[in-house]
Amino acid sequence: MAVTAVGAGARTLQYMSLSFDVSVQEILGTLCAGGTLVLIPEALHKDLNRLCAFMARERIARAYFPYIALQQLATVSIATGTRLDALEEVVSTGEQLVVSPQIREFFAAHPRARLWNMYGPSESHVVSVHRLDGDPANWGETAAIGRPVPGFSMLVLNANGHLVPPGIPGELHLGGLISPGYNNLPEETARRFLAHPLASVVPSRKGLLYRTGDL
Repeated sequence: MAVTAVGAGARTLQYMSLSFDVSVQEILGTLCAGGTLVLIPEALHKDLNRLCAFMARERIARAYFPYIALQQLATVSIATGTRLDALEEVVSTGEQLVVSPQIREFFAAHPRARLWNMYGPSESHVVSVHRLDGDPANWGETAAIGRPVPGFSMLVLNANGHLVPPGIPGELHLGGLISPGYNNLPEETARRFLAHPLASVVPSRKGLLYRTGDL
């Protein structure tokens, strides 16, 4: 809640499946701030035409969507002329955000709304966040994943486990409040969860790093 901007009393759409960790953000992030959590019928999860109209009618201020659902919502809103004037915040999470022409047009038509890109695998939950600012026409095709949120660190390492200079490709590793490993999968745990390479010189860097596989 300290990262994004919607305040107390906001109406948040509960769209994500309860089996997906982002649903915890929707639920607790809303109720702990004194907001209103707006539940939707199951059928609306896949019917973006009806969902768009529902969001307008219920004056939704905040919503979390994977990219594909956000793309469909933007397309429907543009095609039908349905305005979501209460919308203040859209959080893209769960898959890579592609800033399509439809998404640019949607946010240009809704200047009050802000688009956030959240990154984080299941092994860590959300570790970083980036807000897309300025004229949507100037947004890049892909969004940055942003800076780490409190409690996490992000390191780009080479194949030897050494930090790479800015601009040099490497694999993203995550530290902080991450999983201790996989249940009953010791070999996979050993391959993906590594000792922190800076632990011997920086005491605060004790613990494990998770190899994301993302370059």
